[in-house]
Amino acid sequence: MNTQQLQCFVAVADKLSFTRAAQELYFSVPSVTHHIRQLETELKTQLFIRNQKVVKLTEAGSIFYPYAKEILRQSDLAAENLNIQRRHGRISIGCNSNAELVLLTDVLGRFREVFPDMEPLIEIETYDRLLLMLEAGQIDFMMASIHMQKGTEFAFMELAKMKTYAVVNARHPLAGKTEIRFAELENERLILPHSKLIPFNSDNPIRDLVNIHRLHHPDFFIEDDRVCLSLAGAGYGVAVLPGYRIPEYYQTLGLTCIPIRENADFPYGILYKTLPPEKEMAVLLQGMEKKLRGQG
Repeated sequence: MNTQQLQCFVAVADKLSFTRAAQELYFSVPSVTHHIRQLETELKTQLFIRNQKVVKLTEAGSIFYPYAKEILRQSDLAAENLNIQRRHGRISIGCNSNAELVLLTDVLGRFREVFPDMEPLIEIETYDRLLLMLEAGQIDFMMASIHMQKGTEFAFMELAKMKTYAVVNARHPLAGKTEIRFAELENERLILPHSKLIPFNSDNPIRDLVNIHRLHHPDFFIEDDRVCLSLAGAGYGVAVLPGYRIPEYYQTLGLTCIPIRENADFPYGILYKTLPPEKEMAVLLQGMEKKLRGQG
């Protein structure tokens, strides 16, 4: 269960109306209904008796109500404590790739010069874990592609457009190209990031081409982007990676990155619930945007 489900449950229980609960929460009625059904499915019990004339708690709903209120109270308390901690000079950032860490190294170096007393906290997790941390208020924002927003109610701020690349050893026959068609990878073994690293619901057209390729080839599926790069550098195949998973120092690894023609540029930036308004956050995001756009 999550806080949105509990908020919907408590609001409906208090108002005895899905419509009035939706108005209070600034949700749509279908969204409130969806969250309640998800909660009932998870708890394996019906929480409300509802028809066209009446909405009331079941016996199970009445038992669950005080627990839901307490969970929300504790969640609000935790969020407030985190806000107090942040106001005392901390910004928490969620990352899920080595390349993002490399990006932040330079950005945070400049940020420190402007705000020497501001302490950044960086959490390194898979994107699904970061989404949970963002929901719980454990991080201020997470670096993400637009695809990671799907299925969530988080806001997305675009900082740059990203491409998908074929990453090869600098001595590979394809290395001299400035762009390739996916068909040129037909006889190559692909080195692909595991779904834990790349959202499965990505709508980039290359995803479909990769899925067809894997039906006929013994492609690698790797759970660490650094391993993808290492295998590509060692000549085991061609890594297919989005730009945010390729660190700036890739050339020092003897690698070449070639844009794939069928690529659809996709937005990359941050996911957040509510960004703190402090000028420090604005400076940090401006630095990230400048760096991502290749102006740093």
